[in-house]
Amino acid sequence: MTYADSWSDLVSTALVGTSRRPLPPAADHAETPSGDPAARLLERAALAAIQRRAGQRPSPPPAPPPAPAPEETAPYLDGPALKRLNTILDTRRVFLAEWLHYAAATGKLLPPEYLPDVLSHAKGNTIAARALTRVGGARARWLARHCSVWSYLLDFEEAHPDFFDPELWATGTATQRRIQLERLRRTDPEHTRDLVARTWANERAETRYELLKAWEHGLSRDDEPLLLTALRDRSHPVRVLAAALLIQLPDSDDGQRLTHHATHLLRTTGAQEQETITLTPPGDVDAEFASLLSPNRRTTKTPEERAHTLLSHLPLRLWIGRLGSSPADVVSKKMDDTVRDALIAAAVRYRDLDWVRAFLDDVGRHTFASNNWFEQLDALLHQLPAEERCDRVAHWLDDPDIPETQTWNLLYRLEFPWVGRLNDILVEQLFTSPDAPDHFGVIAPGAENKLDPGLYERLAPLAEKRKGSREFRHLVTTLEYRYTMRKELM
Repeated sequence: MTYADSWSDLVSTALVGTSRRPLPPAADHAETPSGDPAARLLERAALAAIQRRAGQRPSPPPAPPPAPAPEETAPYLDGPALKRLNTILDTRRVFLAEWLHYAAATGKLLPPEYLPDVLSHAKGNTIAARALTRVGGARARWLARHCSVWSYLLDFEEAHPDFFDPELWATGTATQRRIQLERLRRTDPEHTRDLVARTWANERAETRYELLKAWEHGLSRDDEPLLLTALRDRSHPVRVLAAALLIQLPDSDDGQRLTHHATHLLRTTGAQEQETITLTPPGDVDAEFASLLSPNRRTTKTPEERAHTLLSHLPLRLWIGRLGSSPADVVSKKMDDTVRDALIAAAVRYRDLDWVRAFLDDVGRHTFASNNWFEQLDALLHQLPAEERCDRVAHWLDDPDIPETQTWNLLYRLEFPWVGRLNDILVEQLFTSPDAPDHFGVIAPGAENKLDPGLYERLAPLAEKRKGSREFRHLVTTLEYRYTMRKELM
């Protein structure tokens, strides 16, 4: 409809009356919200008259401002700690995550004027973001909801674990929407199923997979219809995740059928002392289970590679009694690297500490066997509490069968904080062992920002004895800076 047609229709309707002729369809200008047809006609005529005379449409009314951020109840940080933060934001941002880590432990909050800068610089740093969810308070979450650049913070939000945010469910990222579903499932699982059923067909494949992860806890038979729909999804990862969830569903006929097929994927062969875990190509299985294997788009893809995604999603309890009597027993057996990779991925996915520890205990035999071993080892270690994680790395540093260079490379991946025996072993290797001069240049650059800053008091006296070493002075100076920073926040 042209603008002229619209004006003519409005005039004709006004002459006849809205009781005898309905309002014409709205043209370029927005519909007005009045309920009475006559009032709506006059409002639209006024808008049309302005456009005829001015040559442009009136600006739409501004959107109502968002509700203000809630008031904070906790006290704000002040004094030397904030002066330190100013310096960090200006010139020493490498220390921001550590500063936020210590600040979060105080129970105090960042003053609001610091939030924009801190939100911008904390992006991309997991430690900083997790700490900021606490030290940033409600205002940081408010800013994250209203600025897409800062919305990453909502992926780490730990506060209000049972509060469902309808706006975030409607407009958030896939991860943020999954978090909202997880919260709603704790209190109203039926509403959760209804929400997903409404949008499922229109979601992208990556989003469907992420939303389905909300069903990894609290499964019930009422979830089965959704899982069966997902089992026939056009996306392979969605089908695999749905199958893994159905297998965990109590008293599900489909789950038992899938379990039967899945447990026959792996078997042990050979004598007891030389047992090997091998992949058994699926034989007489239904088309639904066959669809859970990766499509063979590459002619070089091995059966193990095709089964990798499925194996990495299957519950690890399926293998106890079939492949071995315990996680340690299963892990000790020989197996194809692709199968081992898949079982490691499952241990990380399910955060199963028995399996995680079994793989880490086996590091001596299989260290760096596959191309992505560093990534796997890093993922396994970060399932553990910080002290146990650091103790394991300390043990490997002491193990002559593990190449030092490999362990040092792992050190660079080990996130802050370094605690326990690891600090003592590194101090020995850096300062007192016969190989200290050789070790220092390799370890110090990665250690200066992660070693316990309390070591400054222990190492400062050594600075006088090694005045000629610029690297040593830099390490001690960095520890002093971090030591003072921590002290200001205690």
